[in-house]
Amino acid sequence: MTGPTSAPLWVLIGLVKTGLGDFQRHALCWGVFVSAAYILFAVVTGAISVT
Repeated sequence: MTGPTSAPLWVLIGLVKTGLGDFQRHALCWGVFVSAAYILFAVVTGAISVT
C-alpha cells in the first residue's frame, strides 16, 4: 500500500499535503519495525524455529 500506483495513497498524500518521498520514508521506518516485531513474536511463540 505504499507504492506509487495505489489510488488511496494519492488521496492520503493530498489530504495531509506531503510528498510521496516523505510518506514512503516514514512508512518504511514503521514497516521495518513492525516486521521485526512480527518475526520476533513468531520466534518467541515457536511458530518459527531459529535452528
